[in-house]
Amino acid sequence: MDFTGQKSTPYTVDILHQHGVENVIICPGSRNAPLTLAFARHGKFNCISIIDERSAGYFALGLAQSTKKPVAIVCTSGTAPLNFAPAIAEAFHQQIPLIVLTADRPESWINQQDGQAIEQKSLYANIIAKSFSLKGELYNEDDLWLTQRTVNEAFHIAQSKSRPVHINISFAEPLYEDSYATVKANKVNVFKLPSFFSYWETILKDKKNTLVVVGQAEFNPTIVSAVNKMSKVSNAVVISENLANIPVGYHIINATEALIFQNEKMIPDVVVYMGGPIVSKQLKKHIASLAVPVVRVQLNEEEVDTFQNNTAIVQQSVVDAMETLSDYLIENTKTSDFAEEWRTASAKAFEKRNQYVAQINYSDFTVYDFIARHIPAKSNVHLGNSTPVRYSQIFNDLYKTDCCFYANRGTSGIDGSTSTAVGFSYASESINILITGDLSFQYDANAFFNNHLNGNLKVIIINNSGGNIFRLIDGPRGQKERSEFFETSLKHEFSNLAKHFNLNYFPAKDEKGLSTAWNDFIKKSERPSVLEIFTNAELSANTFKEFYKKIQQ
Repeated sequence: MDFTGQKSTPYTVDILHQHGVENVIICPGSRNAPLTLAFARHGKFNCISIIDERSAGYFALGLAQSTKKPVAIVCTSGTAPLNFAPAIAEAFHQQIPLIVLTADRPESWINQQDGQAIEQKSLYANIIAKSFSLKGELYNEDDLWLTQRTVNEAFHIAQSKSRPVHINISFAEPLYEDSYATVKANKVNVFKLPSFFSYWETILKDKKNTLVVVGQAEFNPTIVSAVNKMSKVSNAVVISENLANIPVGYHIINATEALIFQNEKMIPDVVVYMGGPIVSKQLKKHIASLAVPVVRVQLNEEEVDTFQNNTAIVQQSVVDAMETLSDYLIENTKTSDFAEEWRTASAKAFEKRNQYVAQINYSDFTVYDFIARHIPAKSNVHLGNSTPVRYSQIFNDLYKTDCCFYANRGTSGIDGSTSTAVGFSYASESINILITGDLSFQYDANAFFNNHLNGNLKVIIINNSGGNIFRLIDGPRGQKERSEFFETSLKHEFSNLAKHFNLNYFPAKDEKGLSTAWNDFIKKSERPSVLEIFTNAELSANTFKEFYKKIQQ
């Protein structure tokens, strides 16, 4: 699709139409011309022109009260949106849904003594349910995605909370265009019916094969039970990384990036995504590329659209959704070889991985294989960001089924992994094992600068002399400045730091050393223990990349 700066307003307008908005109050102005023309030329709105913004706002308030439906109000930039404020305040306290669309100057012209240019973002901060900002032009797919996601979310919040919402849209010239093409925008439905089964009946009744993706979540026996029930139907598959804390069972637990959709029989008819973030970039790309409905399960109306193609939001908790979805799928089973295709592909992928590990030299890859096989049962496993959280997905099936996994994947930074694990271990009676990189460990060394350290904390440092993630991803990998400015290569070891904090310290520089050090490292102690495993950065990066070539053969 060629965007070339086309206006976003046709998509904004069409989404509001699909959600049932009928009445639009338009105040005259120039900066809001793209909105005015898009509404007027759409053909499905009752557009009412009112000169005075203050009166227009109250007119919309009365119209919304009478029709029991959200009403949109539109104005130009500058002081015009300020005159909407009294009516918006009244609508907020009366709980009347208004969709407030204010045109704005491009941000670069704010505070530059340009006409009708004031700070309009969050203008109604205390009298609306939520405020949004958009650019009025589309230059790529992400711009379109943001526009559609924002307008869907704004409508859902206005309707569900019965409060006004504000969308401030900055428009660059030209404002008047000869043609406003008819578009089909991506409307997202929100299901919050009283009957759980009615969610799934509405969404899945015409769909045969269901792929359920579970993101980061706490361990919950109800979810595990639901997954085990789903494993008995032939037309459903559950994908979850280890951070979802669903023990390895008869479903696809490890979404290795090379495994996704290896043949047409593995492509679902609908995707249901619930829980927190997922790690695999390839999984995100694959699902985003599918021309199938994607249903997001969450409790609020915020438009969380990880795969950039939401078609519906189901407002349920992950626990309730998994339980009711599994019951629905069992009662409405459709004969299919979908699940069997996934299980076969998964088994082959793990077999190829094991064969690969058996033939390669000592590297990060063999180290993570060793760790996964030797972590004790009932451990809390804390994964550092960048490479540890990625490597651990490849070997997820090798961990004991009663291990629980944690990682700071809300923002995915390296800066606090150690401190988080220290805090967790302080209130935990189980063994807590942090797997981290040397750069991340050094960044957060002050985690041990306190008097609340427990011996149940075991820290594994994979020391490959820097941020090895930058050897694995395409962008920085080929840059000559990679070593100094991206990897930040450092030839340090942490024995002195461990001594400084009175930590038990064990080094390992090869397979034999790792095997020898492990037993002493993992045994019970009064103080935290550190196992520093040294590997070759270049060899490890090459081994990692070669794995994905091998597994796809």
